[in-house]
Amino acid sequence: MLENLKKTLNGFYKGKFGQELVFEEIDTQTIRTTLFTENNRYAITARANRYLGCTSSARKPRIGETWTRGSDLADGDLTQETFDKIMHDIVSNEVIESIGAFVGGRSHPLEE
Repeated sequence: MLENLKKTLNGFYKGKFGQELVFEEIDTQTIRTTLFTENNRYAITARANRYLGCTSSARKPRIGETWTRGSDLADGDLTQETFDKIMHDIVSNEVIESIGAFVGGRSHPLEE
C-alpha cells in the first residue's frame, strides 16, 4: 500500500521537477516527504485513506522569539489538484518572505 502512495506522489512531483522524492514511513498507512528551503521546512504527508496535506515550519526563530512558527498549507484528497495547491502554497510562502526581505528586512510584508 505504501509503495502505491510513493508512486502516486512521485508521479505528481516527477512530472513537474524531473526527480524523485525521498519518503519516511510514519506507520503502515502514512508516508511523509520533506522539502527544505533556506528558511522553511515543508512536510508533505500522504495517507492510505487518500488524504494529502502539508505543513510548514520555520527553520529558525524570528528575532526576539525563542520558538519557530509553523502553519498548515493546502490539504485534501490524494489528487494532482491537491498536490498542485500544496506546491502553490509553498511557492507563495517563499515569495512573500523574499519580498519582505527585499522591502525592508521584514519576514512578512504585512508585518508592522
